[in-house]
Amino acid sequence: MTILSPCFTCVSSSSGFEGRVVDLETFEPEKLQATSLAIFLLATYGEGDPTDNAMAFSKWLRNEDDELSEQALGGLKYAVFGLGSTQYEHYNKMGKVAHQRLQDLGARPVVDLGLGDELTVEEDFERWSEGLWSEFTQAAIEMGRSDTVAIVEPAEVPAQGEQLDFTLKLLPTKGLLGRSTGKEKVGPSASNGAGVVKLDESKIQASTKFYFHNHEVAVLTNRELRSPRDGGSTRHVELDLAGSGLTYATADNLAVLPENPAAVVEAVAGGQGYDLDALFDMVCEKAKFPTPCTVRDALTLYLDLCGLPRRTTLGQLAAFALSAKEAERMKFLASKQGREEYNRFVVQEGRSLAELITESFPSVRLPLQHLINLAPHLQPRYYTISSSSSVYPSQVHATVAVTKDEPRPGRVHWGVCSSYLAAPSTQRVRIFIRPSSFRLPVDSATPIILIGPGTGIAPMRALLQERRYQRQAAGKEVGETLLYFGCRRRDTDFLYEEELASFKEDGTLTDLQLAFSREKKEKVYVQHLLVQSANASKLWALMSKKSGHIYVCGGTSMGLDVHKAIVSVVERAGKLNERAATDYVKALQAQGRYVQELWAA
Repeated sequence: MTILSPCFTCVSSSSGFEGRVVDLETFEPEKLQATSLAIFLLATYGEGDPTDNAMAFSKWLRNEDDELSEQALGGLKYAVFGLGSTQYEHYNKMGKVAHQRLQDLGARPVVDLGLGDELTVEEDFERWSEGLWSEFTQAAIEMGRSDTVAIVEPAEVPAQGEQLDFTLKLLPTKGLLGRSTGKEKVGPSASNGAGVVKLDESKIQASTKFYFHNHEVAVLTNRELRSPRDGGSTRHVELDLAGSGLTYATADNLAVLPENPAAVVEAVAGGQGYDLDALFDMVCEKAKFPTPCTVRDALTLYLDLCGLPRRTTLGQLAAFALSAKEAERMKFLASKQGREEYNRFVVQEGRSLAELITESFPSVRLPLQHLINLAPHLQPRYYTISSSSSVYPSQVHATVAVTKDEPRPGRVHWGVCSSYLAAPSTQRVRIFIRPSSFRLPVDSATPIILIGPGTGIAPMRALLQERRYQRQAAGKEVGETLLYFGCRRRDTDFLYEEELASFKEDGTLTDLQLAFSREKKEKVYVQHLLVQSANASKLWALMSKKSGHIYVCGGTSMGLDVHKAIVSVVERAGKLNERAATDYVKALQAQGRYVQELWAA
């Protein structure tokens, strides 16, 4: 939630408080316990988990070892605003848990818990914060204090002329270094203009550590999985791990660091007057990304130029417009009154930050340090690995749906990572591996039920490869394996059709259920197949008598529909009432026998 932190540094000061921004990575319990007023901005990741830099804080707050007393935070008054997505089951779990745990430790809320949805976070925040500072002022008066600590991720984007938290130093050597993988900090040497200096881990900003901890690997295969008759694109991508030192477990998550298109980078540099081959170093307390680097690398590898900017960003850009008319237009779009126009002009039309400063508001002139401070960082995109580590120990496979939005005829917005991976020119990519929740049962004889329509087939392909390996190479007894797959049409977007047929033919796959939603007048999806009488009876038998495991992967709306269908199966086939069926499915989840990996579609 870095987009909100500037509001606190500026507004807290204008409201009479001495605000201080603290990254949760540097959270110190003793300082919090000595604080009287605090504001917590907390995002929720994945299945209700804390973000990486909030993990230590979250663990401390849970007080699992009972080291903290019930009044450990008795002197604290606070406010919590959470950021999440209503499309996920565990909506804003971190904000809700923190709000409750702070009270359990004796802290007292100044205002009600604020919850922001990722699609409307700025509006949600504005509504929540309307009376915040007056309430904090009253609390400070009552406590005899006038200081507050805002605990958030690092603040960004001061207005023009304000002090930044870093400086840029241009270096005399142009373009000498080439690309940096991020594993080492490359610095100038007095003798030859370049040297290698290991960067202290404590000097790396927590939220962008992935820039320093990744591996650049070669693309071995990049092929289309859909028919030419289909209007969309899904790519099968194979990456070479040989020599990288990377290992993975079947169906782990592959993190890919995308790159901005060269045309976008050149347009931004041309409009702002940047020399793309100029070399610079960044002097700061904690490194945001590896430097020295060229301006080209900074714009290509680290700054999110293709994402849709927040409303607050428009207001910050206005300070750099040479045209008064453009500045007023941006200020209006950033205002409450301009909210609807912002949604139409930026969100619905899909205008990126790069487009705004090169086309919509060409008079904007951002010094490089302000662009670095204003632009969000390019974030890794995660793909559930579609290969078995037993079968492909030196390769990793990904199934990538190329994102293409067309808000109106002639206007196209491409997904930055999927289009990057799909491009034939992409020969090497920066990656790292993150564990997933998809793990086969310890006992290979345990039945598994796989539900993965569309690109949700990715981890199912990996698990099927692993089951085949267990049967054929390891000689293990393997339980029943059921797959529910769906797409629009058999002849256009049936992903891995031949492979699934081979799994069925050799007995790895004991049952394959297919839903083609556009082939009949009435649309049929995987959730409809699950509740069919024969399927429901089989599913219940596998769950209740053979301790079967269920795996679901795909969009969040599909996941919710499948969850309802599973509850219905348990209710009808198991002859339980709705409450008992719901509790049964919750127990499956708690036991790790019902696992989901979902994403906002």
